[in-house]
Amino acid sequence: MPIPRVYITAFGEENTTMDTWSLNVTNLNCASQATEFLSMTWDLNYTGEKEAMQEISCTGDDGYIRALGTRPSSQGAHKMEACFDVRDLPPGDYTIRVRATAPDAPVSQDTCLVRIGDGQKAYIRIQ
Repeated sequence: MPIPRVYITAFGEENTTMDTWSLNVTNLNCASQATEFLSMTWDLNYTGEKEAMQEISCTGDDGYIRALGTRPSSQGAHKMEACFDVRDLPPGDYTIRVRATAPDAPVSQDTCLVRIGDGQKAYIRIQ
């Protein structure tokens, strides 16, 4: 009687929990009004193993997204701060956004509203 063919398949240790780390941007705090420089602070907590990148941008009344800058960050809890020159931006209300990304964690972002410029309209006085 012939021996039947036997096929053996081996699997490595399976991990179905999908190793993902956390990345959180919280407590974004912007000055209520900025005429020349916009100062802001926020908290970043990253538990991953790579480098997190934070992109800071603003969106004005015209709907355009303007990049203000980027900040890298390593693992851990960090109190972040930044200051940007906003003298060239048109006056108006802006949404400031800090968006953090990392290769091993979901995207996180926080926003705040700020008025940029002195809020006065230009006019010509005729006498």
